Amino acid sequence: TPTQYSGHILDIVITKRSNSDSIYSTDVFSDAQSDHSYIICNVDFPCLKAPHLCITKRNIGPINIESFIESVQGAVFSSDTDTIDRLVEIYNSNLLTVLDTHAPLTCKTLTSRPKSQWYSDDLREVKREVRKFESRYIKNRSSINFDVFKYKFSLYKTLLNSAKTAFYREKFGKRDNIKFFQLVKKLSSNDRVRLLPDYNSK
Repeated sequence: TPTQYSGHILDIVITKRSNSDSIYSTDVFSDAQSDHSYIICNVDFPCLKAPHLCITKRNIGPINIESFIESVQGAVFSSDTDTIDRLVEIYNSNLLTVLDTHAPLTCKTLTSRPKSQWYSDDLREVKREVRKFESRYIKNRSSINFDVFKYKFSLYKTLLNSAKTAFYREKFGKRDNIKFFQLVKKLSSNDRVRLLPDYNSK
């Protein structure tokens, strides 16, 4: 589609070949104040996968106190060494062995989600309300509870999109061309860590 009033194609959208499928629904609109048309397109930014963390913990609640005391009393804490450091090391090692027997470490995998700058305390409060009405609907699956939960969830989604749009609109509006494209690259790139090849200065 021509983008200049003389019928020439002068305005284009440039993307990497690897991201050619990310741009869709491209439209050209004429502007009476300029001899060039402007291009509007939708860009499908990839969803970055959040990293997973392993949180270790001990469940000491179910420990049998009598059995635990017997294990501690049966542990060997004496040693021929006279150094305090060695005695402390043996003491800690034996207690840790007893604790591992009665309450072993377990790993719980959690998703690490960095805090978004546009996510405010008001949104967090609305989300808390949504969870409350969701729990109420799960306990009592009535049509009234479902309607209230659906309304709260729709309201939260609308506020979420509005806050995110306003934040990035302000971000993009205050940047020059270089910083503008740096921000676009940051949002659209999956490669957050660049690994350099091995190098020997000798």
